[in-house]
Amino acid sequence: MNNCWIYRDEIMNGGKLSFTMGAEPNINWGIETPPPSMSTDKQ
Repeated sequence: MNNCWIYRDEIMNGGKLSFTMGAEPNINWGIETPPPSMSTDKQ
């Protein structure tokens, strides 16, 4: 998993999501691709 988000369809398909967490945060994980937005507003 390279994204910090999951599509709703993936959740609805079911399955198992497990997290392995370390003592320190990985501040570089999930920063390359921003989550998709359902908003059409430009900010």
